[in-house]
Amino acid sequence: MPLVSFTQLFSKHLFDIPLPTKSDCWCRECGGPIEQEQAVQKEYGPTWVDEGIIPYTGSSVVCPACIALSRGSTTRSIILPPQGTVLLASFSMVHPKPGPWVRAFTDNDQSVKKVEVYPESITLIDFLERILPNIEAPFGVVYSERGANNKKHFLRYVPVNYDKHNIDIYIMPTFTYANIQPEKFLAAYHDSLELVSLSPAKLREAYKPIAEKHNLNITEARVLYRYLYTLKNKEDDANEE
Repeated sequence: MPLVSFTQLFSKHLFDIPLPTKSDCWCRECGGPIEQEQAVQKEYGPTWVDEGIIPYTGSSVVCPACIALSRGSTTRSIILPPQGTVLLASFSMVHPKPGPWVRAFTDNDQSVKKVEVYPESITLIDFLERILPNIEAPFGVVYSERGANNKKHFLRYVPVNYDKHNIDIYIMPTFTYANIQPEKFLAAYHDSLELVSLSPAKLREAYKPIAEKHNLNITEARVLYRYLYTLKNKEDDANEE
């Protein structure tokens, strides 16, 4: 089987779109392989603004997964994971489960709430400690640094991983990437937990020596700080209740 895109992995679970078994051509929107008979010549309207950032402008065709997902403009916010948590897809699993989101997507049911789409959340640490050791490659991960509305497509830009010891994740809502080595990131996280009770300004300074101690790269350090900040907000909210 050829290398596939995150969009194709995600759509396999949500829409039962089969993964391509050969690479006759390539999708201009997600970069994934396409079987010739499944290639779609897509016409773009005046609202199309992503031409400068899609992966493969040298192609003239789009895969079925991208065609399916392009219809979901009203669901781009509710599919965004809650703050501090992840969305993920591999050959064998997907999170969140398809049910409520697919109902909102296919029926344009705008009454569906994020809490229905994510009745259970997987934090970044949960993913690294519990799921990553057992997940089947390839897989892709979206991490939400903060809750926000989102009107843009983002699933087509999620990197696909084949190496569990050095993973790339997509950060929302900033549309950025982070490279994480799970073992040292988790060690730095556990060394940092006592900092959560600090004020934001003190936390910002106190985590830096720990990041340096564990030799975190700049993106790992940023993700660690934002995750600790999320924990701090949750702790503060709990103390106020």
